[in-house]
Amino acid sequence: MSDKAEFEAFDAEQVARWLSAHPDFFYHREALLERLRLPHPHAPGTISLIERQMLTLRRRCERNEQQLAHLQRDHQQLQQRERDCHELMLALLEADGLDALAQTLAIQLSERFGIAAMALWLPAAPAAPLQPPLHLLDETRRTHFETALARADASPIALSETAWQSWLPAIRSPGHGGAAQPIRLALGERYAYLILADTHADRLQRGPLRHLTGYLGEVMTRLLLREAA
Repeated sequence: MSDKAEFEAFDAEQVARWLSAHPDFFYHREALLERLRLPHPHAPGTISLIERQMLTLRRRCERNEQQLAHLQRDHQQLQQRERDCHELMLALLEADGLDALAQTLAIQLSERFGIAAMALWLPAAPAAPLQPPLHLLDETRRTHFETALARADASPIALSETAWQSWLPAIRSPGHGGAAQPIRLALGERYAYLILADTHADRLQRGPLRHLTGYLGEVMTRLLLREAA
């Protein structure tokens, strides 16, 4: 068999398998390695095998650095979220009275979590008159809140202009409605409702508070029961 025929008898897969099975083939054949040329992956022309390996390693390092930077940003965001939650809970615990509790919650949610508006609807009025963001719950609004909660999939609910004015009567309407996240607070046999709202649903759905609404609801329930005691 001629050298040409013998060469043509091997296909690319066979050559690859043979080289994989004989890693010592290039031992003492550095000159051959230096002569091998491969197509440049990002530009016309060719580069040496060693240059191609260096390019591959450099790109791999860049990807690893990007992934590490992304993980570091996520870690920093989680740390900031933990600090914000800690400060929020401390501020709520230190609030003296129902009105101070509601005002503190509104301020903390705005400053730490970017929540543009909130309202807290109570099933019964205390001795002192309610001041926004506290409101006295009526049957119509209770029905609206329960209907919204029944069909919600934990995502914010779109509010029309009329619904915004009804759910957040003390907050000036943005003129085009918005979105709200209602949270039911079980106070014995009755319910209060905490309404978090914004002009854009993304701020509620993707904001730092999106995974903490259940926890916030539990804390507010306990604090409201404490105030009622």
